[in-house]
Amino acid sequence: MIFIGGVGSRIKAVGAVEGTCPACGRSASLHVTKKYSVVTLFFIPVIPFGAEYIATCPSCASLMELRRDKGKQIEKQPGAVLYPDDLQVLKNNRGITCSRCGARVQPGQNYCPTCGERLD
Repeated sequence: MIFIGGVGSRIKAVGAVEGTCPACGRSASLHVTKKYSVVTLFFIPVIPFGAEYIATCPSCASLMELRRDKGKQIEKQPGAVLYPDDLQVLKNNRGITCSRCGARVQPGQNYCPTCGERLD
């Protein structure tokens, strides 16, 4: 008898959840995604394992890891709220901004191109 099995990964959109982004500090509807691995038997997913939850901020496009218990709660109760303590920033896409006007500034610039403020 021949068994065909393997391990693969899956991605599932959990939904949008209200929360505060720890990277940019804005309150927004964060997009939560679940990534998990699965054991397959004859190309049929049988046993899921190793779930990770990732949240994305629509304002600054930063990626944050969500605590597993909070991710499971969001799957069961879509109306849950996320707080900055629930999230750990994986990739901050916000970049450098001017402290006076909030405009994005390229690395190496000494003055803000929008308002002329000296950058520290």
